Amino acid sequence: MFCDIHNHILPAVDDGAQSLDDSLRMIDQALHAGITTLCATPHIRSYQSETITQEKHIAVGEMLRNELAKRDITLDLHVGCEMYYTSEFQDLAKNTVFHYQQRNGFVLVELPPAEAPAWFADICFSLMMNGTKILLAHPERNIALMRNPLVLAKYLRTGICTQVTAGSIVGKYGKEIQEFALRIVRSGAATVIACDAHDTFRRPFSDIAPCYDEIATTLGTIIADRLCSENPRAILEGGQPYQQIFDDEAEQALLKKARKKRFLFF
Repeated sequence: MFCDIHNHILPAVDDGAQSLDDSLRMIDQALHAGITTLCATPHIRSYQSETITQEKHIAVGEMLRNELAKRDITLDLHVGCEMYYTSEFQDLAKNTVFHYQQRNGFVLVELPPAEAPAWFADICFSLMMNGTKILLAHPERNIALMRNPLVLAKYLRTGICTQVTAGSIVGKYGKEIQEFALRIVRSGAATVIACDAHDTFRRPFSDIAPCYDEIATTLGTIIADRLCSENPRAILEGGQPYQQIFDDEAEQALLKKARKKRFLFF
């Protein structure tokens, strides 16, 4: 069954679920989609109040677990965070309590949507040398990386892992993002597939099943299982996710755009 480690199901803490009822509807959708393990990853943007924010998220997560227990809903629920990259990121990433259960130091990081600083790789390498591993959220939706995939290639060669969004694979965000997402997956540059769910309609958990089917059809069930279940579960449980070595061949596959179909009319 699927394991999702990027979503916004905690009620009233960010731009995801706005109430307990919203959270319960999202969880019901996740269970119907075949997701049995979730790690909620609310945004952390204001680093000055980061400790207080994390304490609040932990408390809300515990409240949600209690509500699930009352309703006899079986779900393995964890709490993490999605850290927004700013100049303070390096210091915070060393100390945050949300290193995916503190077992192996993975941190989910979101870049500004139109920025991909080259020095991000150097900062992440420094963090990795001190035991903090980076899982880059939805690189396929970053405009700068889409326009210049060589920057993403640099990130990957540094050892940064990636989380591709299920909705991107099935075309939820448009053809250009879908094509880039498929290149990332086909080149072996993806570590994890997750939904980045915020609700049950616009950014839902239900994208995971058609995404899995698409990957299974094009690349096989071994790859689909690895991305949608095995790797995210390994990150949560303190194991080591399988990551293909990003070599010259993988880089060429990442850079090579799919040819547009041509139609001839007579």
